[in-house]
Amino acid sequence: MLSQIALSEIVYLSIATLLLILISFFTGYTIAKKQFKNLIGERQQVEASLQASQEQFHNLVKTSRNEIIALQESKKSLQQIIHTIADGLVIVDTYGGVLFVNPAAQSLFKLSETELIGYLLGVPHVIGEFTELCILQPTGNLITAEMRVEEIIWEKENAYLISLRDITERYRVKQALLESEKRLEGILSSIQDVVWSASAKTVQTLYMNLSAQKVYGRPASEFYRDRFLWFKTVHPEDKKMVREQHKLLLETGSMEMEYRIVRPDGEVRWLYHRSRLVCDDLGSAVRVDGIDTDITERKQAEEKLERNAFYDSLTDLPNRALFTDRLEHALKRNKRHPESVFAVLFLDLDGFKLINDSLGHLTGDRLLQSFANRLSECLRPSDTLARLGGDEFTILLEDIKDLKDAILVAQRILQTLTLPFNLNGQQVFTNTSIGIALSADNYQRSEEILRDADTAMYRAKAQGKGCYVLFDPKMYYLALSRLQLENDLRQAIARQELKVFYQPIASLETGKITEFEALIRWQHPEKGLISPAEFIPIAEETGLIVPIGQWILKEGCRQMKAWHEQFSPKIPWKIHINLSGKQLKGINLVEQIDKTLAETDLDASSLKLEITESLLIENVEVATNLFLELRERNIELCLDDFGTGYSSLSYLHRFPISAIKIDRSFIMQMNSQDETNEIVRAIVVLAHILGMNVIAEGIETEAQLEQLKKLNCEKGQGYYFSKPLKKEDAENLLKVQR
Repeated sequence: MLSQIALSEIVYLSIATLLLILISFFTGYTIAKKQFKNLIGERQQVEASLQASQEQFHNLVKTSRNEIIALQESKKSLQQIIHTIADGLVIVDTYGGVLFVNPAAQSLFKLSETELIGYLLGVPHVIGEFTELCILQPTGNLITAEMRVEEIIWEKENAYLISLRDITERYRVKQALLESEKRLEGILSSIQDVVWSASAKTVQTLYMNLSAQKVYGRPASEFYRDRFLWFKTVHPEDKKMVREQHKLLLETGSMEMEYRIVRPDGEVRWLYHRSRLVCDDLGSAVRVDGIDTDITERKQAEEKLERNAFYDSLTDLPNRALFTDRLEHALKRNKRHPESVFAVLFLDLDGFKLINDSLGHLTGDRLLQSFANRLSECLRPSDTLARLGGDEFTILLEDIKDLKDAILVAQRILQTLTLPFNLNGQQVFTNTSIGIALSADNYQRSEEILRDADTAMYRAKAQGKGCYVLFDPKMYYLALSRLQLENDLRQAIARQELKVFYQPIASLETGKITEFEALIRWQHPEKGLISPAEFIPIAEETGLIVPIGQWILKEGCRQMKAWHEQFSPKIPWKIHINLSGKQLKGINLVEQIDKTLAETDLDASSLKLEITESLLIENVEVATNLFLELRERNIELCLDDFGTGYSSLSYLHRFPISAIKIDRSFIMQMNSQDETNEIVRAIVVLAHILGMNVIAEGIETEAQLEQLKKLNCEKGQGYYFSKPLKKEDAENLLKVQR
């Protein structure tokens, strides 16, 4: 081809040369020469253009060859990807027949390529979205696959590409999670507490169980619709406190409080609220999870108990605790302002025991109620009238000018008692003896002035009753007698005049003795058997109660160990020992108890220590640490005289107390019509809620026993079972029981 082109060019040049000669011949040599040069330039351009065309041709051929190789490599890689990809790939025609399957798809169907090609799988109906497909393998195993379909061109024909991913395990996990959520929802729906969750940023309710209807009186759906509904239900008086607590929640991450809500029907309910802040990995608040418990019944019972702690259930007057508190305030005020004079009147009904015994306790109670009403009519609203117990009443007269004002009140009271009381149509006459003590600089404590008023009252009784007597410091001659008693008491331990009596505590269900309370008695060489009521207060004031208490502890433990050995170490009898305030404050009480148990070889679980409510309140911090140490030793703790002090569940549940004793004053007043039954019921229920057993003191009749059984009271003590016994008599009782 190149030779042909060269030949043509030669011919062309020859002709051109001839023409130039001819032209030159005619036009001149100069013109011909110029034209020849132009022809030579054109030839060179043609040659350069031809050379470029050749190079382009060679490059095009080379590029086409590389592209074919690359396409072949790409197809090979694509085939490798398709064959190694974990997802199953299936291509079907527009009729649903299988055109292609990769190995992963063969594995899903458990069929070979030969078995699948041509298989009528079906025409997909959902394009471009994820759906689920159940595949029944030849082995009978059913799997679940996630499927997505796309339209493609396969070998110049319309087709469908189906991608399949085995999600059987994920599906099982999902189903298990759904089942777990159903169980959780069932549990949350069955509990009585309101369980909820809300957004920390928007306070939008995210979850609330069905208990919302019962507690809030509203369906949970209302809380989803109104994100502020929770706060709207809060009692107006508690909203400020709730706001402050919510701020603390955001600061500390948790919140615990008691507050009131108002239901749509106007009913007020108490809730115990606990919530915590949930944060993400970056520490940002995400939501708040909480539980609300309806504690209305507990609050009502607690309020009833608290009122009983400060008010007399029979007359609804302040009791000793409240009166003492107000007297303390008056005394402190008098110290700051000596011109603020006050007086205490101590009253005791004359002949009340005779009326009570002859006309019955019910008439006696009505007389006390009528007497309280008549006393109230003689006083100002600012005066405090209280019933200390039995037929003893006290009056606190504040802001009086001098002693004459107190005398006028006493005279007015005596005048009103000249008129009879009409009790169910029966007229009853009674009078009262009144002792008066006026505030003075020498009084440091409320019990001192109360004691002097009491002393003056007894002097009034001695003078013939129905009169009043002013306390005279000369009455201190009685203190001399008390001092003598104190001196005798100091020697009583050394002389072995103190004795331990044992009063049985029995199971109300079986009537069998389960425990004994160790009670001290004093066999005075001259005065005979002295009641603890006479010498224990002296022992408390002088500190003698500490060595006496140590002695009782050792004697009681020693005797209980002896009974275990004599009868059976397997019998779980326990000994109750009373702790005094002085012992409670002692720095080595636990060491003394450990030493006593070691010396007597008595197991710690056989020892129960009793403490009164008033002592517990006065020594909260000391008692908390002490009780924890004792419980670690498996020594049980019992709260004595429950209901007569400052009982409050707000603090009671903090102590590891295993049992409470209901004061005998409640048991003595029990009858089928009396509200005292409800108080006892409330005490028993609350004790059981707190995981405590109940012991009723002062059981004297079978009727009381049967009522306590119905109230599920576990144990009791009192004259119905046995009076306090000497150790020999108690031992005989155990022999009879065995």
